[in-house]
Amino acid sequence: MDHALAACSSPGEAVLRIYRWSCPTVSFGRNEPARGRYDAAAGRSAGIEFVRRPTGGRAVLHDRELTYAVVVPCPTPGGLRATYGLINRGLVEALSSLGVPAAMAAGHSLPASRGLLPRVPILARVLMSRLPAKSRWMEESS
Repeated sequence: MDHALAACSSPGEAVLRIYRWSCPTVSFGRNEPARGRYDAAAGRSAGIEFVRRPTGGRAVLHDRELTYAVVVPCPTPGGLRATYGLINRGLVEALSSLGVPAAMAAGHSLPASRGLLPRVPILARVLMSRLPAKSRWMEESS
């Protein structure tokens, strides 16, 4: 999907895609070794699927979340770290405009995922409060 978005986008155009996972899933980065790095039986018994994504990065557990993908022109000014910051600041601004409390939170690592994967370093992440049962955004979107 993201490759198709990149192929169809105009030069200089960025695309944001937001989606949900149908079940808890660990996605491994394109170049990350996966064989022997996780317990497939433990994952299956916990209802967790495993996939490989076409982008880089480390393994991520996707569960009860909205996930986003951003397709941007390459190369981007300032490199990867600056691009992550730009994307995350944009997400915080968008969430805040919908009335969702959100902020940037720099960190050194994320905790192990249900004991299946080790702690992994991160560049930055967006923290947000849980949405109320019926948020302003849901009311305006209906």
